[in-house]
Amino acid sequence: MSTISVIIPAYNAEKFIGEAIESALNQTRPAKEIVVVDDAGTDRTVEIARSFGERVKVIVNAKNRGPGHSRNAGVAASTGDYLAFLDADDKWLPTHLAGLAGMLDQWPDAGFACSGLRQFGVREGRSLQYPECQQKPTNIFALIMRRDALYPSTALVRRAAFDKIEGFDEIVRRRHGRRIQVEDYDFFLRLSVDALCVSTPLCTALYRVHEAQASVLGDEQMHLAFRYRMRQLSKMRGSGKDALMLGIGIDQMRHAWDARLREAWLGKSLPKLRAMILWGMWRPMLFPSCCHYVPRAFLPYSVVRIGKRLLGKK
Repeated sequence: MSTISVIIPAYNAEKFIGEAIESALNQTRPAKEIVVVDDAGTDRTVEIARSFGERVKVIVNAKNRGPGHSRNAGVAASTGDYLAFLDADDKWLPTHLAGLAGMLDQWPDAGFACSGLRQFGVREGRSLQYPECQQKPTNIFALIMRRDALYPSTALVRRAAFDKIEGFDEIVRRRHGRRIQVEDYDFFLRLSVDALCVSTPLCTALYRVHEAQASVLGDEQMHLAFRYRMRQLSKMRGSGKDALMLGIGIDQMRHAWDARLREAWLGKSLPKLRAMILWGMWRPMLFPSCCHYVPRAFLPYSVVRIGKRLLGKK
């Protein structure tokens, strides 16, 4: 039977790390090993992780390197056939690994598997599933280009697929002294180009929502995610990748950008809309979507409404 390694990157995670480790230990299909990588934190994360004894291997980074480096370091220190990534503030239901590993066992041509997730913490109850990714191997590149899909805690990845794309991006980007963390999106985007995904609609991953997490930097993360999209498309063009897949990728990215622009417009967030347009106008792949919103963003709202009424538009 294929073995599983659980990788838990952690940074000042003393409030939650114990729950994460407990959930990894209580799986109905046990992992071969659990590796916690502490990213030079200053709290009791290492002490708590080591309190689980030999069941948990603990690595401590000499200096803060970011979650991409920590996940890669954990993989390098592990030996499992399948790689499960659990964020230190998340946790799993007991059947999580059994469900995902069972699908990879069944479908040897799938490079990774994912579950649905359910939020808990300061915001509870919302579930996220991936209906486009069915319970058979599917290419989900277009899905990921269109929306920021997949969270590390929902996924199980074949080591061979991980090695092929050389793991996570380790570059750390900061804004106002806080990390902008989108390396997970970039990882799954690159992974989805060639590796097929198989999924379950069951929400066996629990995603904790709390005020300290880096994902609160929404606008900065959004821009960086689109940078990753454009970088991937440029790489595909340079490598002579399938023209149809490249065209679909560009189209889906434009749909994603247009949806973000529309969201800002309908929310009457003109400063955000203007900032997005000024950022996107200089990027050829996003230019067409931006043009449609230039009058709305830079003319008085009353003028735009009169113009739309004259043109018979909503």
